[in-house]
Amino acid sequence: MNNVATKNKNSYNEVLRIFKKTRIAWMQLETGKTSTAPKIVIEKLLDTLEKLIKSIDKINISSLRTYYPQETINKIKANLGAHKDQAQQLNKKVLAMKYFDAISPKIGGYVQDIDIGEGEIREFGSKYNLMQTFLSRVLHPHNIREFKPQLESLSKGTMTLPSFRRWFRNTMFPTGMPSKEQLSPKEKAEKYGHPESWRRAKDEFQSYTAYNKEQSEKQANIQFHRKKGDNNE
Repeated sequence: MNNVATKNKNSYNEVLRIFKKTRIAWMQLETGKTSTAPKIVIEKLLDTLEKLIKSIDKINISSLRTYYPQETINKIKANLGAHKDQAQQLNKKVLAMKYFDAISPKIGGYVQDIDIGEGEIREFGSKYNLMQTFLSRVLHPHNIREFKPQLESLSKGTMTLPSFRRWFRNTMFPTGMPSKEQLSPKEKAEKYGHPESWRRAKDEFQSYTAYNKEQSEKQANIQFHRKKGDNNE
């Protein structure tokens, strides 16, 4: 096996090893079974996941074609795709945890200082429910990348009240949004560009354990098999 193929083979195995470690670290963080401060674990996980995604993109699968059968190559390609998808989803979940810890203590003060009508509050049952729904929407994995600049500003305490008011009202009470009776949640998502996941805004985030179970079929354990007659390694 030439140097390029060997490098890519080793990179592939390293991706599997690092992903396994990040998955364990996330599950420990999610269940509170980590001895290290959550903030430190979160920052380390985000850094590792970003590097992992870049590493997956750099792997040159075609360099292995000379040494392994097409069936194995196809499995390697599918496995890398599944790992990249899960790493991206996990990255969003860790980001949500990071920003929740940073902004949830500040939301109450901001909301108290902006004008919210009693009718708008009643729509959500209470001001507390309104704030919880706001957090669920802006921290949802489908939305968190879009709102990252605002989340970063709020977490640092640099967001002005007018900026927060616009963000909050555009998120919770979009201008021109028709009544709930006129459009279904799916139709709202298609018409206004809001992710369909907003319909589930009050639900808990899906745990990574559950997500991993759904994706398990995509995670074949690839064993490298040399082609018959190939004695090079």
